[in-house]
Amino acid sequence: MSLIPGGWEWIIIGIIALLIFGRRLPEVARALGNSIVQFKKGIADVQTDIDDASTTTKNPLEAALPENRVKPLQPYDERLGGDQEELEKLQQGQAVAQDSGAQAAEGTA
Repeated sequence: MSLIPGGWEWIIIGIIALLIFGRRLPEVARALGNSIVQFKKGIADVQTDIDDASTTTKNPLEAALPENRVKPLQPYDERLGGDQEELEKLQQGQAVAQDSGAQAAEGTA
């Protein structure tokens, strides 16, 4: 037994629809047609928006950032009153501390 209506069943469904809707059947069909057309236009608009967005932005992260973005501050940045010499001293001090730490680890091993 099939759940899909056959030929005679469609005729019976049509007759019942005529009896129920009567004079309003053309209005109902017109409203249904307009709804389908509006739905298709909405889908086309969404697809157009998606296509436009995918072609205009190559990298979404770059699109999210402002055009004139400011360089992030670095430790001892000149804008914060830091000095390049201070930064170099700190970097050398870290290198010395890392070397002495490695030597201490070798001495205990």
